[in-house]
Amino acid sequence: MQMKAISTAMAWAIFVMCSLSFNHAVSGKAIAKPMKLEGSSYLAARRTILAFGWQPLGGNCSGGGSSETTCQAFPEIGNCSGSGTGLCDMTFVRRDRCLVVITVGGAPSTNDNREPIVRDIAFGRGPCSKN
Repeated sequence: MQMKAISTAMAWAIFVMCSLSFNHAVSGKAIAKPMKLEGSSYLAARRTILAFGWQPLGGNCSGGGSSETTCQAFPEIGNCSGSGTGLCDMTFVRRDRCLVVITVGGAPSTNDNREPIVRDIAFGRGPCSKN
């Protein structure tokens, strides 16, 4: 008798799980996959990052291609390599978390003549700072 009760309970659990899976598949709602920003243009990645509530971290902005105009438009810029076409780091903050984006291709530009590409993204705990 006890074995039959366990089998019945298991059968109901399997039925419910299958029904939920079927309803999810029929409704057409896809399970959200994490977004991969690596390899995308920095400006597109930045729009996504800002849309998720991250705020640019102001402060130090230096290196190749980081003019005053660029630093005002992109306060998240930390350091860019001196070549103007190399690596740059950008830092964003949300609550007690930090998001650092490393790009290749120089600093972003306000006149769209330069489109750096996201190379790496790293998350960390605050306090956040630009190194």
